[in-house]
Amino acid sequence: MILRYKLFNLPIYRRSYDKYDQDAKKDIEKNMKILESSWNKCYKSIPEHIRIEEENRYEWPPWEFNDIIGFVDIGMDSHDRLTGDIFLMRQFLPKNHPKNRYRKYHSTLEKRQVYFFRELTPHKVEWHNNHSYIIGINQLIEEATNITKGLSKTKKHKWVLQKISFSLDCIDFVKVASDIHPNFPNNDFI
Repeated sequence: MILRYKLFNLPIYRRSYDKYDQDAKKDIEKNMKILESSWNKCYKSIPEHIRIEEENRYEWPPWEFNDIIGFVDIGMDSHDRLTGDIFLMRQFLPKNHPKNRYRKYHSTLEKRQVYFFRELTPHKVEWHNNHSYIIGINQLIEEATNITKGLSKTKKHKWVLQKISFSLDCIDFVKVASDIHPNFPNNDFI
């Protein structure tokens, strides 16, 4: 089914924040050793302006925006069910995906393009029951988490679907659905 009314999307990360931080520290340490060997001095003995320049040169960009490899869109389909779609950058699509099947080499830009990967299982919701939306959304997030974990088993890093940092109970999904869905049934039909 096609996702017609999007509620929100969640990013899929190539690795967890902790793993990203570990990798950044290893890279910075490696660059510090190179600097030490080129100066024949320990890092703290190198002039401060050189150290600052090197630290700024090798600073890693923020994880939250730079380690994203895809997204999970969650919303309503044309049959008024909660559903979701997974989108991945081309370089993270499975090798047998149609976008990769006939071309072996892609430019850097093409590798970063995001394509539809697959749909999540639709869930029927009770129109005026916020709890049924929350249950459906949690099931979609769990399914997407399992799919991304399965895809990343063959990869160097464990992919991570962004967790929602607050309780879904604080959102009135009935109101949200009525705002985005032009044919949302009003109370006269209940």
